[in-house]
Amino acid sequence: MLGRAQAALWKIATARDATLFRPEAARLITWLPEPGLPIYSERDYGVAKEVEEELRYEAKKMNIDVVAKYQASQAADYLVNLEQEIIS
Repeated sequence: MLGRAQAALWKIATARDATLFRPEAARLITWLPEPGLPIYSERDYGVAKEVEEELRYEAKKMNIDVVAKYQASQAADYLVNLEQEIIS
């Protein structure tokens, strides 16, 4: 899981550096399990937290924001709001 996310960071940085989009739009949006779901153990939540922290560390070196969301609808709302902010 971490390897694919790190590869996504590299792709975002490469596209940004090739000026395929504006630098302020560079984000990696990731899903995290919502707290308190019975399907996930405390260990699962711990692993998810570690992966998120590692991604944030790697992304910071590349000047890319990592945005964690619990649901796809939250990610979609975030993207729409971000686009509106960038346009205005």
